[in-house]
Amino acid sequence: MNFDQMESSDGNGATNINTVCQNMLDLRVSGNVTPISWYKHIQTETKKPKPDVTAITILSDILYWYTPTIIRDEITGDFVGIKQKFRADKLQKTYQEYSDIFGFSKNQVKAAIDNLVRKELITREFRNIKTKTGLSINNVMYIEPVLENIVKISNKIRSPQKVGGYPLKKMGDTPKQNGTVTSEKNEDLPWQNGHTNTENTPSENTTTTTTPGVDVVSSVTGIPDKLSALIPEIYRGHKGVLKTLSNFINSRGIDYVEKELRYAADNSSKEGGFPAFLKQALENGWGAETVQVQQAIDEKKQRDLDRQEQKQKIEQKKIQEQQAQIAEKQQDLENRLKTTISGLSQEELEKFRGLARKEAEKRVPRPKGYNAQLVSLAKEKLSSLPEQERHRIRAIAESSTRDAFGDSYSSKNPGFAKAAENRMARIVRETYHISSPKWADYENRVHQKAETLMNKIICKEFNLLCGYEKK
Repeated sequence: MNFDQMESSDGNGATNINTVCQNMLDLRVSGNVTPISWYKHIQTETKKPKPDVTAITILSDILYWYTPTIIRDEITGDFVGIKQKFRADKLQKTYQEYSDIFGFSKNQVKAAIDNLVRKELITREFRNIKTKTGLSINNVMYIEPVLENIVKISNKIRSPQKVGGYPLKKMGDTPKQNGTVTSEKNEDLPWQNGHTNTENTPSENTTTTTTPGVDVVSSVTGIPDKLSALIPEIYRGHKGVLKTLSNFINSRGIDYVEKELRYAADNSSKEGGFPAFLKQALENGWGAETVQVQQAIDEKKQRDLDRQEQKQKIEQKKIQEQQAQIAEKQQDLENRLKTTISGLSQEELEKFRGLARKEAEKRVPRPKGYNAQLVSLAKEKLSSLPEQERHRIRAIAESSTRDAFGDSYSSKNPGFAKAAENRMARIVRETYHISSPKWADYENRVHQKAETLMNKIICKEFNLLCGYEKK
């Protein structure tokens, strides 16, 4: 065994590592992220499926474009908000662009995108658009990822932790637990004002100190109980995890550590990789940043809701003001109309009523079948009259009909006889004021229409501009 390559530690606890590994700390590589699990789930649909590398590469690039850019204050570095990398509502790409970027053929790119659409990992939409110069372009492709389906194939499910931690793959993942847990009073306070007592030595018993307004801290781990409860059970005694938490509690405070610990517990998925994932989260502020991003999203939603509510209030106020103005104007015009009508003579009123009646009769449709109903009622009334009265009415009707037809028609002519009967019915209807239900309804509607039209005719005649709607 080459002992020079064994991991060693100096007196300060620093670890000697490979030189290239050390230099990697200064290397910042940027680009697309490709989860290993995609090579298993995104495959070609052939007899012998294999990873669809073209589709995987393109999907990784699509997710890069849909990852929002974080905006920070130039002076304080504080989180300000987020913005998207592209201008339109969806990412606009062409097959040729991906062909030029990654070196695939255009047919390979199209087949890969077809595969992603088929697997419901992205949606594809073709639009007809116009450029700012007015040029029309057809079949422009827009792409959007289906995140819920991408998450399912990206190893983001923490099911092992939810059922008690990651499966043991090697010895040492779980430190030995000796003795039982007891609780006894300890006069020394190991945790106060954001500092932890790092000189405590683990013993067989765990001592817990409780002070009003102070987080309860285990004397064995030096970690507040509320943080210990967030650690996956299998790692609650892990020295590396406890040391990392203790260091960052001292430097960044308990609230910061709690956010990162929650984030790591929810997102760490590699078996046995929780300690490293937690350390990276604490160093990079992933959890705090996630909270800030969500807060920014929530604040933006609230601002949008407030703006929408304010816009609705303004629109409602305008409508109410317009309605009030219309009502005021209408009332003023109605008052002027009443004043004008009161100054008209009876003869002038009758003239306007006649004009309104004629106009109303033109606009109100006559009821169907009312003539037959009136004739039937008039004949029934005629049959009940005394014989002398019937002869008188017949004589009047025949005389009137002969005046209209002339002397060339005899009283026995069918046309002459029919016309005479109709005239008799009309004489009876007018003499005895016979009205059918349909005719009565018609007369009522004509009367109402005439009243409205009369007001409009008077307004027009005297230029009152009364504003009555046409009915």
